[in-house]
Amino acid sequence: MNPHFKSDTNPASNSSGGPKWKTYTFWGLIVASIGLIVVSPFDSTLSKIKQVGPWVGGGLAVSESLFILGLALLAWSAGINLGANPFKWKSNTQELLAKLDRTPLFWVGLAINTVGAVGTGLVLAVGVVAGLPWQSWGLLTIPVADLAVTVSLRSVIFSGVRSH
Repeated sequence: MNPHFKSDTNPASNSSGGPKWKTYTFWGLIVASIGLIVVSPFDSTLSKIKQVGPWVGGGLAVSESLFILGLALLAWSAGINLGANPFKWKSNTQELLAKLDRTPLFWVGLAINTVGAVGTGLVLAVGVVAGLPWQSWGLLTIPVADLAVTVSLRSVIFSGVRSH
């Protein structure tokens, strides 16, 4: 055991930082960006938001619809009943991932779901860059984190399907 670390098995306790600094950095960027939005010229920010709002809203509606449609196809291919309320379907993702199948319907559902998930992150990222002042670009951490989760989750899915 290294005497300079509290524990060699706990990455959060060593001097490299661990997960806590990532959380603090994430929220720090969000708070700083919101603060910079508040102190920036409001009239120009408001007009930019009005310009990009319709296509960001439309893009999010389309991408989230694709995400839900893909999730429904994935559930159907795995024989899982998600229920009647599509707004609660995301809560069944873990159960769904445990019952992955390699049918053609599964691959179509996964492709549609992935396009929806990536689309949401990209629409939000472009919306932040196009609609908000550069001082607020720390908000990009939200769609970038969403895209990172999307990629990591899909890599787990592909490795799980390959191992079966």
